[in-house]
Amino acid sequence: IREHDGGQPHDKAEAGALAEAAQAAGITAEALRRLWADHPDARAYLAYLTQYGPAAMGAAAMALGWNATRAWQAEARLRAAGLVSMDDLGRARPLGSTP
Repeated sequence: IREHDGGQPHDKAEAGALAEAAQAAGITAEALRRLWADHPDARAYLAYLTQYGPAAMGAAAMALGWNATRAWQAEARLRAAGLVSMDDLGRARPLGSTP
């Protein structure tokens, strides 16, 4: 909503949404990021990406034996925690990895 309807740049829109969610939960944005990153599925998804490189969500789901919703949730947690970004092909890539 912030990005499309509000005209905010993507990174600013995500930061604002994270701050709102954290405030609603009564915690800091950094604490919310840590909670998301510490989820077992997020850790497994990140381990997969680190070992095998950038992957589309569907490919990661198949490799991990998950359904698409579970993989999407893990990827969303990692993106919100700032641990992965999306490349030009729509694949999740651990931050710090080379294209």
